[in-house]
Amino acid sequence: MKKNMCCFIVAVLFSCVFILSGCIPLVIGSAVGLSVEKTDGYIPGNFINGILVKELKNSPLQVYQAVKSVFKKSKITLVREQYDLHYAAVLGYFPDGQEVVVNVEEIKPFISKIKIRVGDLGDERLSDNILRAIMKEL
Repeated sequence: MKKNMCCFIVAVLFSCVFILSGCIPLVIGSAVGLSVEKTDGYIPGNFINGILVKELKNSPLQVYQAVKSVFKKSKITLVREQYDLHYAAVLGYFPDGQEVVVNVEEIKPFISKIKIRVGDLGDERLSDNILRAIMKEL
């Protein structure tokens, strides 16, 4: 009887230690995180001060070509474009007159940072839609 009671107390103490130290929530959180899958593998960029920013594993030329393709498919009127080996900038307008600015700069060879701003204050949803379309083109 004493042996069973001693085993029970030890089991309760270990359980308390695991719960209070965060091991159980960590294991449960990991299991939940692994079970949630993104359907298309899309990872959104960071929306900072009205500008959506994301690093891409592509050269500025590849991203620039994808941006032009997305502008054409999305019926965004291309007004101005600039490109060199390390930088690209594209300016366009949606049919409703909202301005779209996309800047691409090289961080390292074949790694670029893209910045997208839609409208004067920045529309996160539209910027994200444009980023999704660009990433599908790449």
